[in-house]
Amino acid sequence: MKCPYCDREMRLGTINASNLLSWTPDGESASGVTRWAKSPNAVVLAKWYGLIDASVEAFYCEECRKIIIDVPEKDLAGCVVKEGDVLFNRTNSKDLVGKTCHFTGKEPMIIAGYIIRLRMNGKVLPEYLSTFMNLDRSKKLLYSMAKGAVGQANINAKEVQSIPIIIPPENIQQEFLKLRKQSDKSKYVAYQETFFREKIIKIYIHLQLQEE
Repeated sequence: MKCPYCDREMRLGTINASNLLSWTPDGESASGVTRWAKSPNAVVLAKWYGLIDASVEAFYCEECRKIIIDVPEKDLAGCVVKEGDVLFNRTNSKDLVGKTCHFTGKEPMIIAGYIIRLRMNGKVLPEYLSTFMNLDRSKKLLYSMAKGAVGQANINAKEVQSIPIIIPPENIQQEFLKLRKQSDKSKYVAYQETFFREKIIKIYIHLQLQEE
């Protein structure tokens, strides 16, 4: 195999461990103390089976001092994003953590460990959700939720799932997105809070009363 950095031939070898061999995203840690413990978004490279060490093939470049490992296909699925997914930045500075976008690429891609993938269930449009998460009111909530570390802040996947989202009927979501795409962006910025206050919140309250 050729090194993608210097184009020299790499040496094939193995990486071994007497426990679970996994890649752990920055900001996470293994939950548990057993040899099978891993973090919530870890990518398992090889499993430990009692007397048999965990082992995975790896290519090493002596020139660049880089190691390349193929991720097992079954563990790759949780890292793949496709068109329509929403991506949440869970680790960043406290001011930027929680930045959200929807993925519009036609080809599937692999995400980094500091990104949480949100897959839609048909009740909310991905562009609407990403817009909602980037509103000033949402950013204030995310800022209060973020747990600080050295130069970084983090919001984990369970905390993301607990964020309250106002989900109006799809035609109202479409109306808001149509407004968002208009050419005069200053009107959009000035109008977005009014839109949520006067339309979406009223609809939300109406639906809540119907349920009661």
